[in-house]
Amino acid sequence: MARLEMNVWELYPRREEITLQSVERLSEGVGVRLRLNTCIREFSHFLVTIDNMPPKRSMDGQIIVRFEDPHKSVERHTTVYVKAVSKTGMSSKTHVINIHYYSREFWRQSGLTHPAQLIVESMDTFLSSSRVEDWTTQYIT
Repeated sequence: MARLEMNVWELYPRREEITLQSVERLSEGVGVRLRLNTCIREFSHFLVTIDNMPPKRSMDGQIIVRFEDPHKSVERHTTVYVKAVSKTGMSSKTHVINIHYYSREFWRQSGLTHPAQLIVESMDTFLSSSRVEDWTTQYIT
């Protein structure tokens, strides 16, 4: 009897704990919707902290960040801290995503005519539209 086991973890050792699946502009107001993926085994949820707010659970990997009063003439910045947590309670390291918003009014006070800009900056979270599990098959007989 042959027993085949998945060895994808040995073949692809660069499994990332957390990846950005997508970054989408909100349809109303100024803000962004981040969609996260994880390769943590027995994944349970993401633990998300935005700035100094209490941590919240995200079961589906969606994080929404909004900037109120989009016409303020100051640069605005939000920091998102996120961990992937397994069903056994183990968690990934904390990943940091910085989001900056610069309004037209911000640029105008410097004599510039730039459009408003929203910048998502992440130094340790890679952009990935799928997980290894999405394109491999496991056969066990």
